[in-house]
Amino acid sequence: MEGEHPVRSLRINRRMTQFQLSKILKINQATLSAFETGAVHLPKHVAEEIAKIFKTNKEKLIKESDDFYSRKKEKLMQKYR
Repeated sequence: MEGEHPVRSLRINRRMTQFQLSKILKINQATLSAFETGAVHLPKHVAEEIAKIFKTNKEKLIKESDDFYSRKKEKLMQKYR
């Protein structure tokens, strides 16, 4: 989906909840939520693990995640200028 974090898209397409994915990743559900909303930048090592879980290209996932975070950051900066 446009405007959605790539991890969220992958997770939703696989009919997986944040709770389920966070347990697999051994992270807090709130942390996963922060990644998906762009509140926190997705670390490369977590992106690589997610790419393995969903059998997707890790470089593409990292780039899409970085792009999402950059767009989110830019929108916030514009809002407060």
